[in-house]
Amino acid sequence: MPPRESLPCSPATPNLRLPPAPGGGTLSPRMRVHVNDEPRETAAAHLAALLQELGVAQEPAVAAAVDGQVVPRSRWSEQPLSEGAQVLVIRAAQGG
Repeated sequence: MPPRESLPCSPATPNLRLPPAPGGGTLSPRMRVHVNDEPRETAAAHLAALLQELGVAQEPAVAAAVDGQVVPRSRWSEQPLSEGAQVLVIRAAQGG
C-alpha cells in the first residue's frame, strides 16, 4: 500500500495533522486502532508510545482520550491500547 498523506483533522482540531503510519516490515506485533476516526496500524502498547509515534507527545497543549475517556497526561504511559481502540487527539489552538 502506498504511503498515505497527512490524515485529515476532525472539525474540533483543525490544526492537528498526523503523520502517516510507518510502513510494514517490522517484527513488532501491530494492531489497528482509530486515531481521530482514521484507521491506523501501530506497534504502540500504550497511549504514550502512540502519541510519540504521532509526533505530538512533547507538545504542551495536547489532550488525548481512549474509547471516550480522557486520559490525563500523567497517565499516558499507563493507558494500554487494544485492537480497535478509538483514540482522540486534540491540540489546543489560539486565534480567531
